[in-house]
Amino acid sequence: MQIHLNQAAHNHKFLELMETHFEDSFYDWKITVLFYVSLHYLRAYQKFRNVRVPNTHRDMIYHCDPSHRDAINPLSERAFEAYNNLFYQCSQVRYNGFLDNRIFVRLTKLSYIRCKQDLSTLINYFRSNGLPLE
Repeated sequence: MQIHLNQAAHNHKFLELMETHFEDSFYDWKITVLFYVSLHYLRAYQKFRNVRVPNTHRDMIYHCDPSHRDAINPLSERAFEAYNNLFYQCSQVRYNGFLDNRIFVRLTKLSYIRCKQDLSTLINYFRSNGLPLE
């Protein structure tokens, strides 16, 4: 569990540096980092709950989805929506939207704002369910 908490903190520090030094740019990378912060918090939470940590992103989503009857670690609907959006946005900024840079930057900035809120939702969920976060 601690290794994932450490990696989440490490990634979060990197995000803070990006926010400080590149305040109005690199939103695609900021979103990617936000997703990986959330992934490590989720893995730490699964270890904390002594459940199997899925190996792939798709398996992680499936087994955290509260609508799946056989999910091994279903999150609340809101926490799942937040995690799923972070995954989706991370994929979108890495593989789509490169035709018009101005539009891409505007859209990723809006997505980044939402992703920051989603990470906050997840952190609050994990903390309220006993994960020892600073």
